[in-house]
Amino acid sequence: LGGGYHYLKLNGKWEPQESTYPNLPFDFHVGRGQIYDNQGVITEFIDNSMPFDFEDISFDMLNGDTTVIAITMHVENWFKNPHEYDHDVWGGYIMNNQEAMQVAVDNSHDVFSVVVEEQP
Repeated sequence: LGGGYHYLKLNGKWEPQESTYPNLPFDFHVGRGQIYDNQGVITEFIDNSMPFDFEDISFDMLNGDTTVIAITMHVENWFKNPHEYDHDVWGGYIMNNQEAMQVAVDNSHDVFSVVVEEQP
């Protein structure tokens, strides 16, 4: 599966729209992607890493100061903006599905927020 490295792993359950089986498991995992030819042979690897830019965050620390840095992951944002992620479309396991992993990569832009609280 693309070398085995995962950039993201979220596991949970979802309730399919058209199913008698509630609470199906999902593994929302993103790793190095693969493109296959029509015979199932890997023709290309895709870097699905997700850089996060916190350039607007800065702080200074002096000896004896305490700085609290709170990094929050807004889990719901993995599943929206700019793409609505639908488990009924992509299924519960996406590691071999580059198109589904690309949705997660595209949605990663606003998943994390950072707050810095300096306490002199």
